[in-house]
Amino acid sequence: MPSSLILINDRSEVLFHERPSWAKIGDDWISPPGGMVEDLNRPLEEELAREVQEETGLELDPTTFELVSSSVEKLTRYSEDPESGTTASYVHQFLWNIYVLKGIGADVPLTPGDDAVRFVWVPLSEAQKHPRISAGMKAAIAKATA
Repeated sequence: MPSSLILINDRSEVLFHERPSWAKIGDDWISPPGGMVEDLNRPLEEELAREVQEETGLELDPTTFELVSSSVEKLTRYSEDPESGTTASYVHQFLWNIYVLKGIGADVPLTPGDDAVRFVWVPLSEAQKHPRISAGMKAAIAKATA
């Protein structure tokens, strides 16, 4: 079960990361920090904080996360075979929990994890028309900032 964190900095920008080809999501979307819940015996927010720390190096207090949405979603995922160099696609259906944390410092140091090529701060004013942000994430950002 994946969870994502919409991190909004004090310059009204949202943090996303570019994924390497082996971790590409959808139509080469950029995505916010987050990932799969590994321990279902722990609160989702704690698991999300662990994933965010792995992907960004940020150590965040999970009690400061606010749930924005929880919905069943579908997306196309891609998988590369390193031996043949071929890529296959498949449809993945899942329960997606999205949280928000506002007010993080814009100059906070970030360290990319193994599934992040680079970080991208997208101004909130541009997020709704950004071609590489999924419709589901655009809706969550709109709800988180309403």
